[in-house]
Amino acid sequence: MKKIICFTLFFYSCNFLCAQQFPSSTHINYNHFFFNPGYIGSSESSSVILSHQSKWQDIEGAPRTRFFGAYSPFKKGISFGVNFLNDVIGPTTTNAFFASSSYTVSFGNNSTLSMGLRLGFSQYAGNLSSVSINDPLDPVFLDASLNEYIPNMGFGLYYNYFDNYFLGFSIPSFIQNTYYQGKEQRTYFLTAGKSFKFFPDHIIKTAFILSGTMAVPLKWDINVCYFSEFALGAGFNYSHNESISPILYAEISEILSLGYSYSIPIGDVLHITDNTHEIILRINFIE
Repeated sequence: MKKIICFTLFFYSCNFLCAQQFPSSTHINYNHFFFNPGYIGSSESSSVILSHQSKWQDIEGAPRTRFFGAYSPFKKGISFGVNFLNDVIGPTTTNAFFASSSYTVSFGNNSTLSMGLRLGFSQYAGNLSSVSINDPLDPVFLDASLNEYIPNMGFGLYYNYFDNYFLGFSIPSFIQNTYYQGKEQRTYFLTAGKSFKFFPDHIIKTAFILSGTMAVPLKWDINVCYFSEFALGAGFNYSHNESISPILYAEISEILSLGYSYSIPIGDVLHITDNTHEIILRINFIE
């Protein structure tokens, strides 16, 4: 039974890596750097972000996504950042490391436009010895250990108006490389959002994200979060025809905050198990 599950997850991972291509996150308002290198130019402070998403916890080998990002302004108009992504699905693993830089132009109406570029590589690895097959001579499975390093680059634009609203466009991986599981496909991200401020220190942040990949239906999310002078915040993320995710945030200290979400599947998604969790930790260093 264990190997049958691994076999199923292997083919799920092939479809995921070749079609959907880029992992998703429910914490859009907390981590634009996840998919847009241009975002780092809009920040006036240094930040470190760590996140972990775990799907279908009752199943061994179920998808897990880990993210680490750090960025900082270097001098006026220039920022640098690095990020690492670890994505594990069944017997396949993707490790991606990218370095980013951005240049920001300021306008007279308290708005900025940041243009970001990222360069790096992805490692695609697979351990097929855990997969049970009927034909041991199947050429796909002859090499039980697969490993490839693929360079790539991406870019992003991020427009911010006085922290009231934003617009973003990005392609995290632009080059369509081929590797042992097929071909990397570009994923296009279009984002927009607005902050509603009322009373002292009470803010509702909204975000909309539209993503598209070749041969995959368009995917869109809506994210709404409430923050105040209190240590706790709350919100939700809605992924069209996939899930709705209640979100909780806690400000542990002046520089440290923590977020948690639990995704409830809806629509026509694959109901293997409902146990999908994501946690995010963010450190903002005060300049």
